[in-house]
Amino acid sequence: MLDRIGPRIIIASFSFMGALGAFLFAFGTSFTSALLGRIFIGVGMSSVMMGSLKVFVLRFSPDRFATLMGILVSIGTLGIFWLLSISLSHLHHWMENNLHPCGWNHLLS
Repeated sequence: MLDRIGPRIIIASFSFMGALGAFLFAFGTSFTSALLGRIFIGVGMSSVMMGSLKVFVLRFSPDRFATLMGILVSIGTLGIFWLLSISLSHLHHWMENNLHPCGWNHLLS
């Protein structure tokens, strides 16, 4: 599809599909809607990743492909670490506020 239609249209349309999946997952009220949202996110974002790699192939020399792909994956990994740090910060804040009188050590015993 990337070769026939082109990365510009594929990236734009499948980004919309990924965003739609994110909203469906965030506001879904059942397991089915959450699963469908995750499927949309996966299909949309994987197409965006492949579209980005296709742009690298078309626009840059072959000796730069590995560097550009590494930068793309590194930015994605940094986003995951950033999201994880925010999630752990919120978990720590919740534990301090909700388990403060008795502590949380009793949960492990």
